[in-house]
Amino acid sequence: MFSGYLSAVKLFSHSCAIDSGCSYFLGYPTCYYGFGFFVLIFILALSNKFRCFGGKVMNTARLHALRTVVSAAIIFSGYFSFVEIKEMFTQQVVYGALIMPTCFYGLIFYIWILVLAFKLQAEEPDNDPEEERKPLA
Repeated sequence: MFSGYLSAVKLFSHSCAIDSGCSYFLGYPTCYYGFGFFVLIFILALSNKFRCFGGKVMNTARLHALRTVVSAAIIFSGYFSFVEIKEMFTQQVVYGALIMPTCFYGLIFYIWILVLAFKLQAEEPDNDPEEERKPLA
């Protein structure tokens, strides 16, 4: 929700929601990418909850996809957290009530999600041939 808020403020007002300014990657604010990562993670989590995209259980492919997306998000937000924290000390950038850059908070959430993703185990699907023949509703 926080990255969505940051993205919406930037998209509709063309200004950063945080007074310290926005970091950019490939010409777009990093909050857009952070929001995109969270949306992908959410879709992968929902695919397990509602048993869509290939089965009734969390299969190995979806589990690897979830871990890969979260790992990419950690690398992305980790890099920008490092850059922004470095600027915080070298250029005296102040983040106000947030204390730390927003990418840092995203990094914390991504790490937490990755820990949870590694606690998940891929389950073996039931080998019921009748179930496989039924079309998905």
